[in-house]
Amino acid sequence: SNPEMCIGCGKCVEVCPYNAIELIETSQDYEEVSLVVKKSFIHPALCKGCGTCAATCPNGAIAVKHYDFDQIISMIETYLDKYN
Repeated sequence: SNPEMCIGCGKCVEVCPYNAIELIETSQDYEEVSLVVKKSFIHPALCKGCGTCAATCPNGAIAVKHYDFDQIISMIETYLDKYN
C-alpha cells in the first residue's frame, strides 16, 4: 500500500470481509504545520489478499501483493457473478 496516497475515506474498511483494515490517526507535516490525519492500516495477519480493498480505493493507495489490478477485478467479478 501507499500511505501517502491514502485520503482516509474509509471505503477499504467498509468493504473488507476480514476486518483487516482500520483507519488510524497519524501526524503529517504540511509546510510548517503538523496535521493529524487518518490513514488506512492493513493488519497483515488478518488480510487474506482478496483485493476488494484495492479495487475500492479511489486513489489507488492499496496494492495487493502477487496480483495485478486486472486479476483482482476478475476475481471480484467472478465472486459477484457466483453469489449475486
